[in-house]
Amino acid sequence: MCSRFCIDQEMWRELKELFGDLDRMFSGWKWNRSGQDIRPTNQSLVITAGADNRLAPALQRWGLPDSYHKTTVINARAETALEKRMFRDSVASRRLAVPAARFYEWDREKQKVSFYRKGLPALYMAGFYSPGEDGWNFCILTTEANSSMRGVHDRMPLVIGREQVRDWILDGDRTEAFLAGRPPELDQDRDYEQLSLF
Repeated sequence: MCSRFCIDQEMWRELKELFGDLDRMFSGWKWNRSGQDIRPTNQSLVITAGADNRLAPALQRWGLPDSYHKTTVINARAETALEKRMFRDSVASRRLAVPAARFYEWDREKQKVSFYRKGLPALYMAGFYSPGEDGWNFCILTTEANSSMRGVHDRMPLVIGREQVRDWILDGDRTEAFLAGRPPELDQDRDYEQLSLF
């Protein structure tokens, strides 16, 4: 599960090394460079397939509108994504990575727990995107929690390494292998302030 994540200055610097002047490219996007939580329906920076078989940054809205259930779908199970009509075409042809400094989950006592990769400015969550009413919308893939997260939640984002981002997005022959993959172990910090999910 993933219902909130954070971008910060250190992560932004890493992405600028990869893509150049993001401040100019996304000058109209307002975010707090000291660290901003991204919540469902917010816009966030994502990495997609660009021209000439290159990776490209883009701004997309988090969550796929589901008019039938009158809700927004923010996560999809990696294990069944290629079987679900709502997801399969996008997973097959419109994959992306969602960079984050960390993501959050709430434990059974409603305490906020931050998950990240120690020593790395960013982690990358595998996802996909679909057309929405006002642009593209993305969804984050989840998988069974590994031991670093199992005590907090039974699901976690499908985290991939920076070196895997290109293959996840551009190599359709490896999609099923990625969907069956296991995320790396993560580090965690607990925030003892009582916070609501939304």
